[in-house]
Formats: sequence, C-alpha cells, structure tokens
Amino acid sequence: MTIVFRENSDIDNMVITEKETKCATLEDEGEKHTVLFVCTGNTCRSPMAEAVYNYYAEKYGVSTRAFSAGIAADGSRMSAHARTALLEKGYIDEDYSFNSRQVSEQMIAESDAVVGLTEAHAMRLMMCFPAYATRIRPLSSDISDPFGGYLERYKECLEDIESAVLSEFFSEYTDGDKDE
Repeated sequence: MTIVFRENSDIDNMVITEKETKCATLEDEGEKHTVLFVCTGNTCRSPMAEAVYNYYAEKYGVSTRAFSAGIAADGSRMSAHARTALLEKGYIDEDYSFNSRQVSEQMIAESDAVVGLTEAHAMRLMMCFPAYATRIRPLSSDISDPFGGYLERYKECLEDIESAVLSEFFSEYTDGDKDE
C-alpha cells in the first residue's frame, strides 16, 4: 500500500500544487505506520474516518493505524449520531469510547500522513505546521460536516468517508468496492 503526499508550493498564498510524491509503502520493514485524520471539532468526521480506516486495516491485515484530531477540538465526546452510524455498520462496538483531541505538532510529527477531511482543513494545517506540509493533504473530495444534522445525514457522511478511505488507502484490496 502506498501513501501519496502532495507538496505545497506556496503556503503563504495557500496554493496546493498537484505534484505528488510516492512514499514508502505502509508495510516497509514491518513498521507500523500512522495516518492522522483531521476535521474541525473531532466529534464527527475525523473519528468516523479513523474508525473506518482502522476497521479495514485490520480486515486486510495491513500494518497501519489511524488516529484523529480536530483543529478546534475541546475534549467533547463523539457525536451520538456519528457513534450510532458507526455502530450500525459494525465499525465500532458498544464499548468504544472516544473524546475529541486538539491537533498538535507532536501528533503531526509522529504521523506518516496527515489527511484533512476538507481542502480547507489541509490548508489550515499547512499554515499552522509548515515544516510538515509534505505529509499533509486533503481527501480527494471534501467531506461535508454533518454536525447538528439528523442521523440520516451522518449515515450519508459515513458513506462518503467509506468511499474515500477505501479508494485512497485500500483500493488494492477492494478494487473500490466498499461492500466487499
């Protein structure tokens, strides 16, 4: 499995180039690699991405782990609707506990890839942590924020996250089929 990083050519003007750099595979030398998903409050989108990613990494036996954080996290619990959506799809179990975490330089430094749930999140991270700009990128499509919406909106958000995570990180195992 290969992680692709996009290089930032002009952080001050928040311009992201499309130049891509291939990095070492996630399973190189038996090391466990990490992916950090980042959204705004770390109560909906990024914890769902973390759970989906970790589910498929375990399912396919890939030596990698995801974590999540927020640009404006305050230690809140995961949204009840996000939790319900994940439970219904089997990504977490009843005992799963989660509190939001504020993104930090240490988290970014310890991650092999940092993925913003929107392009705006990725740009903000590059502005705040320019030394790590080459490992920061957005998902291929922005994941809209379901915060405050009905359960159905969270389920739709989870489907968008599933599609993005599977196609960007696990396509060699699934051929893009999220129901495999």
